[in-house]
Amino acid sequence: MLLVVGAVTYGVPRILRPDLYPGEEFASCLVHDLDRASCACRARARGKHPRMAEERTKEEVKRDRQMTELLQELRIALPGVQILFAFLLTVPFAQGFAQVTDFQRDLYFATLLATTASTACLIAPSATHRLRFHQRERAYIVESANRLLIAGLVFLAGAIVCAVTLITDYLFGLGDSWMWPAAVAVAVIVLWFVRPLLRHLRGLSSGP
Repeated sequence: MLLVVGAVTYGVPRILRPDLYPGEEFASCLVHDLDRASCACRARARGKHPRMAEERTKEEVKRDRQMTELLQELRIALPGVQILFAFLLTVPFAQGFAQVTDFQRDLYFATLLATTASTACLIAPSATHRLRFHQRERAYIVESANRLLIAGLVFLAGAIVCAVTLITDYLFGLGDSWMWPAAVAVAVIVLWFVRPLLRHLRGLSSGP
């Protein structure tokens, strides 16, 4: 279907094909006296670069999927960190805390600091997303959140090992029971870090 419209600016009739223009763009051209140059350029750009538009769409879908996966991982990690952090905050106010040794007190403080650092790293992606919301920085948000999540897991692993060591020393003494904190440390390191990194070093992949 062809539409002939007289152009006041150019003084000659102009022929437009509505099927080449989306509805909103076609209406805009009519309202603004059919700016021939800009309309033609936009139409040619759509016709010559469909692959670029498709690649941008695929990249946006990929970033959306990565953001969704990060949010799911944070939902798993954050509750555990928050529970541990809340428990540690109440420990100094317990009656038996005055009886701990200097080593246990230092170990408790190290556990508290590691938990605090883990909490900060795991909450940081939410703050970054909110402050940079609708600023066309989805790639930056995803990449920084990935690094912060890994750092948060490292601090959380240290906090868990320190907490188990502290409780073991308080209950039984590390002299005869050091193997239990060591077993927890090995299990966390292997399951959280060594196993996935080995697949990366071997170049293994199970698909997208």
